[in-house]
Amino acid sequence: MRKILIIILLLTACAKRVKKYYIVKKKKFKEPVLKVLIIENKNPLWIGGTNVFYAVDRKGKRYKFFANQRLKIKRESKRGAVYLEGKRTNLNLPVRFYTKGKGYLLVQGKRYRGNVMIDPFLRVINEVKMEDYLKSVVPLEIGSPFLSNFEALKAQAVCARSYALRKYLERKNNFFHLYGDIRDQVYGGRDAEREITDLAVKLTKGEVVLYRNEIALTLFHSTCGGRTAYFDEAFPGKEFIPYLKSVRCNFHGKDLCKNSPYYRWERRFSVREFKELLSKNISDMVSINIRPQDIIDFRISERGPSGRVKEIRVKTRKGTFDFKGYEIRKLLKKGRNLPSNYFSFKKRGKNVIIIGRGFGHGVGLCQYGALALAKKGVNYERILKFYYSGTKIKKIY
Repeated sequence: MRKILIIILLLTACAKRVKKYYIVKKKKFKEPVLKVLIIENKNPLWIGGTNVFYAVDRKGKRYKFFANQRLKIKRESKRGAVYLEGKRTNLNLPVRFYTKGKGYLLVQGKRYRGNVMIDPFLRVINEVKMEDYLKSVVPLEIGSPFLSNFEALKAQAVCARSYALRKYLERKNNFFHLYGDIRDQVYGGRDAEREITDLAVKLTKGEVVLYRNEIALTLFHSTCGGRTAYFDEAFPGKEFIPYLKSVRCNFHGKDLCKNSPYYRWERRFSVREFKELLSKNISDMVSINIRPQDIIDFRISERGPSGRVKEIRVKTRKGTFDFKGYEIRKLLKKGRNLPSNYFSFKKRGKNVIIIGRGFGHGVGLCQYGALALAKKGVNYERILKFYYSGTKIKKIY
């Protein structure tokens, strides 16, 4: 009994310790420097600068290069080698590149602020200040850089900052904090920046979304189709998050995201094409060879409270398979994944029709909805509170 009590106390202590990562009530933050993974599995890499740039290798030795010089880094015999003008240099990976003044580093021809680190596996990490990182993320994530949408751009800036800070704290001891793609937030360096989104970032500097003094997990997506999803509905097996609940994306009786090309969508297949699609995708996902003639039955076995499909069951001659969450969009992909889990089926004669709504997981802020609210004169704080129930906005640095 004593052992059980000790285990329970340890688990409770661990749970509290993890949650404290995100608490900001009495903690003073400084603008963090993020480590963003921008490239992996590229060989060779090309590195340069818009003016004089420097490199420091793993031995601490510094090298100086000029703006007209480009370094070629490639992996050879499980090791990285650095070349300049066709000749191998003495640089040893990992190596950190940096500039002085107002110059930028060039990675594969793209400009980046801050420093760039390349490890022996040719993974490229951009070390960049939070606010500079957001200047690239906001336009790439929400687009529509117009003055009429400005409050939505500010809302996106606060969302992206909150998400990035939470990941920074969560992964503080990891090799990097954030992926530079859809696995976290899309980041494209200096070349992606726009003047109007720079201003949105500047005017919300240091502001984050809080829920009971905890930095909120500010998930967002393109189009909800009229209603957002609960967190645990879109991500099976995850715990319920109070501020990530289903919200009617509606204003005075009209859906806010109706201008999205994915507000309503449709996919049509013949029964034969549909079985071929299922058999191919199931085979790829479960590593069992399923033929079209093996498909016996296909049905939606569970829907979530918002109406989204939570589970699909496929009965075949080689077993019955259940698919949940994002797996469902992969199961029904043809070229690209299905836009969302918010759909229904119709069978007309020898055709199968998928009628759907929305694009993305459906949790949190609906970007097309936020853009519509901004056009109606709603400010960014109200936009954020509309999609993240019970939260508040606070400037923490």
